[in-house]
Amino acid sequence: MAKKSGAAKKKSEAAKKAAATRKKNAA
Repeated sequence: MAKKSGAAKKKSEAAKKAAATRKKNAA
């Protein structure tokens, strides 16, 4: 369970990073 939540957190953080990068590229 803890492992799963950790992976989910990593995934959400990666998605945030990707969104920020996309925004930067668009700007």
